Amino acid sequence: MKKKLILFSAVLVLLMFTAVDIFAQAGFKVRIKSNVNGANVYVNNLMVGKTPATVYLPPGPHQIRVSAPGYRDANKVIKVFKNLVFFMTLEAMQIQPPTPGKFKLRLKSNVKGAQVYVDGQYSGKTPATIYLRGGTYNIRVTAYGYSDFTRTINISNHVTMFASLQQNVSYYYLDINSNVQKARVFINGVERGRTPLCIKLRDGNYSIRVVKNGYKDFNANVFMNGNKDIFAKLKHFRARISIVIPPEITNGSLNQILVFVDGKRRKKFNFSVSPGEHRIRIVSGGFAVETVEYFEANRHYQITPNLYLEVN
Repeated sequence: MKKKLILFSAVLVLLMFTAVDIFAQAGFKVRIKSNVNGANVYVNNLMVGKTPATVYLPPGPHQIRVSAPGYRDANKVIKVFKNLVFFMTLEAMQIQPPTPGKFKLRLKSNVKGAQVYVDGQYSGKTPATIYLRGGTYNIRVTAYGYSDFTRTINISNHVTMFASLQQNVSYYYLDINSNVQKARVFINGVERGRTPLCIKLRDGNYSIRVVKNGYKDFNANVFMNGNKDIFAKLKHFRARISIVIPPEITNGSLNQILVFVDGKRRKKFNFSVSPGEHRIRIVSGGFAVETVEYFEANRHYQITPNLYLEVN
């Protein structure tokens, strides 16, 4: 009973460490809800989905923005150190009514929610409708992660303007290594090479899968906001073996039956081995039988010895 308890404790500790290792690679689960379903969700100014959205983020601070047409953006900086669920409230925008003697400037952008400044004064977010008296104005449209858009315009009538912001793209290096050389690496479902692999990726979320025949796939999610390293520990698929002892051999007791695999004694009659060739030896008293077989991964084999002498 003491041996079983020690074995169970060891397995439990191993599972705990394995779970922590996998969770650290995958990141923490963050669920983002809003009073407006289908609103765009941005993490560090990269769109990751629509509300309600679920993303996996590494530990640390992250900028969250939720945007929907006709509503003011909701912004929040969160610190991720565990699984989180939070709610973002969007406020409906009130369109400024026309004013006599003013002209309407409708300003759109390729980045929704970009901030608009007229002569240095904050005037709303794109898409924006602004009423101005005739004259010359300096327009600036800005958004996190993009270069500013600036124009000088002369207002003498109603004007529609489109501000095209150029994204400031950051690239980082992802190093992927494995305990098995030349394992295939898939990034967002596309094969990109074999381990060891160093690849340059732009900032954002990526799913990583490392594959090798005879091994269980390794899966992880990574958010590229800096250079990252991933070590894929692949585990063998194994072959299962059951030793079935006929009753006429045991005489009701299995204590006299000894099982050896590649010269090492096995204490149980059900066990697993790595794929490949193995020598199985079964001994009972002064009798022994032996076989060398090739065992394939993920298969179950049954071995039944016949220990007897035939006298004619």
